[in-house]
Amino acid sequence: MSFKSVVSAVLLSVFTFGFSFAKSPKIALVLSGGGAKGFAEIPLLEALENEGIRPDMVLGTSMGALIGSLYAAGYTPKQIRQTLLSMDFMTILNERPSTPEKIPPEAFSKKTDGITLSFSIADGKFGSAPGIIGDQQIICELTNHLSRVLAITDFDKLPIPFRAIGTDAISGRELIFKSGSLVNAVRASISIPAVFTPAQVEKGLYSMDGGLRNNLPLKLAREMGADIVISMDVASIVDTPPETLSDFYSVAVQIFNLIISYNAVEQYSYADIVLRPDLSEFSTFDFMKPHQIVRAGEICVQQNKDKISQIARQIESAGRTLEKLDYNRESEYNKMPDFSIDKIVVKDISFSKPVPIPAEKEFEKFLGKTLNDKTKKQLTKKLGKLKEHYHLSSLTYSLSQNEDESTTLEILANHYDQNMNQIFFTGTSSVSVASYKPQQYLSVDPNFTAGVFLRTPIESLFRLSFGNTITFETEFFPKLADFKDSILSLDFKNSLKYGSCSPATNIYFNDRTIAEDRGIELFGGIRFRHTDYFTAKAGIAYSAEKLIATEKWHNTSYLHSEIIFTTLHNDYASLYGGRLESIFNFGGKTDDMQDDPIYDFRFSAEKRFELADEKNSIGISSVFCSNRFPYELNSGYCNFGGADGMSGYPTGTLRRDFAIAGISFRQKITNLSGIPLLAVAEAKAAVSSDYDPFIDQDSPEGRLFAGRKFEAGGDLYIVLHTILGNLVFGGSMNSSLEWCITLGLR
Repeated sequence: MSFKSVVSAVLLSVFTFGFSFAKSPKIALVLSGGGAKGFAEIPLLEALENEGIRPDMVLGTSMGALIGSLYAAGYTPKQIRQTLLSMDFMTILNERPSTPEKIPPEAFSKKTDGITLSFSIADGKFGSAPGIIGDQQIICELTNHLSRVLAITDFDKLPIPFRAIGTDAISGRELIFKSGSLVNAVRASISIPAVFTPAQVEKGLYSMDGGLRNNLPLKLAREMGADIVISMDVASIVDTPPETLSDFYSVAVQIFNLIISYNAVEQYSYADIVLRPDLSEFSTFDFMKPHQIVRAGEICVQQNKDKISQIARQIESAGRTLEKLDYNRESEYNKMPDFSIDKIVVKDISFSKPVPIPAEKEFEKFLGKTLNDKTKKQLTKKLGKLKEHYHLSSLTYSLSQNEDESTTLEILANHYDQNMNQIFFTGTSSVSVASYKPQQYLSVDPNFTAGVFLRTPIESLFRLSFGNTITFETEFFPKLADFKDSILSLDFKNSLKYGSCSPATNIYFNDRTIAEDRGIELFGGIRFRHTDYFTAKAGIAYSAEKLIATEKWHNTSYLHSEIIFTTLHNDYASLYGGRLESIFNFGGKTDDMQDDPIYDFRFSAEKRFELADEKNSIGISSVFCSNRFPYELNSGYCNFGGADGMSGYPTGTLRRDFAIAGISFRQKITNLSGIPLLAVAEAKAAVSSDYDPFIDQDSPEGRLFAGRKFEAGGDLYIVLHTILGNLVFGGSMNSSLEWCITLGLR
């Protein structure tokens, strides 16, 4: 090349450079999606500010949109690091996508819904929502962290103009969010297909993850007038070793990575610099490794430090002043005021058929309050409770500013089809080693239940239980009246039993073997149910049980009633809530084995109070039971032991009369992969009759608390709150020096 050509090229580049930046160069920061890998983008924000580079616009997709929204809202890089690294992503990812109605409860039954699968035969649907992870917690987290900018609906008016990318779930076209709700824009951008439910943008428009269409919107940054584009791509290194593609999950993730990589790499030419950290050892869902991923981002930034510095000098030479900001400064976001709540409206934002949702009066106590951290915490907890109560997919909040500059708190209710059938599986099995009378026993309580709950055309319950007996139950609830939150119905139940119906053949202890007793129970009556909180039923029951050991039938007819009021839903791990339940049976035998009237009265009450730190609670409880059904039958006794009974006794310990009072303390220790781990300590006192059907050969006395025995004791358990139930391990001991060590589901 001649000297003249070289000079011409240099002059042309200088002229072009000067012409492009005549009005001071506009800088765009573009952040890609990549799930947990997006944590690596935080060090880039820190590096840019360290060089004095302040972006004029921020564009992001998926996780990049989440991080970018915080930066655009005025957060400092330090704040973003602290916020995201302290966020409990595993709990967020354990959120259910919907809240189906509870399986009809039974008083004094420790059965939970366990694992459920919703389906509709008529519509051919499986699953209660179009995703496996709900968005209640992620929306509340975003809303709480962005509450001071919620009223800003033009993203160009944020401290830094912002764009988020989504994908139209119907047409596949790219969605560019530049106005509306900032939280909704981020939520729409992070909707990983089949993982998060698609986000509702407007009527008839759903958004899936923006990475499907444009995971690194570099071209858009140029179209918005950016002269310099700085970006990080955390998802486009996809050279996965073949041996890792050995299961459905890894193949599905690889397919998604290939899709988003293609649309990102083809835009690299629009960027001045694209940083690509080495994240090959991390996956999209490695939210348990945020510190390691951030470290990988730091290494990448350090390796590209000279290139970033070169861009800074280029910006400065174009006449733009570089301003190195204090890393520990007060953020622009923190300088903004909290809004005051002047009005409240509740909106149904779902496209499904209307269902009952909370009324404005549920939130009256928030009127006039400032939306500070304390108020947000109270509001978030209230929304979570009401979401469960009304069986919603999500119940979140936003803010809007009115023409008179007042602020409206908008409560947003979203839901899917609630009239879905359910398949369920649960277990409350336990194994205990107990010191008892005075030898040691291995107490085994094998208890599993599976069933189907049909909601149409008539509510019907089919349940098969395996335990001391194998029981098959069918129950039908023909509806009489349907109120807003309540249902009045008939209740017809039939139970067939095979196994051990008598303490003489009970399998709770290791020297007992299952028998071939059999029985049937029939019930007909009326039931009233108010949401999931209150159930009452009353009617006439009949039971017939044949004991193989004696070749005799025991026939009993009686009046049956039960009441359940609960906000605990049999949840041994809940820190707050209450439960009250009672059973009253009264009747007479139809055979000649017992002439006295029979009865079975049980009552229990428990209340737990959450302490101010929301990690501890104290509770009080009481239980009373008195049973005069035939003593030859298991139904002639109440369970006196286990975690809900008296200290020192295993599940399956039977007594005819007892009363227990207790006080408990619960502490949330930590989360294991999003699963809460708690410690439970209880102190109890009890009075009981001393008749033991496993030891005493004579018939029991009829008087109340015959041979009464007073005891005190304590329990200590570790509880892991799983979807199948609460996995409990621990022990208890009482003043009679009887002890019990238990592992089981509760």
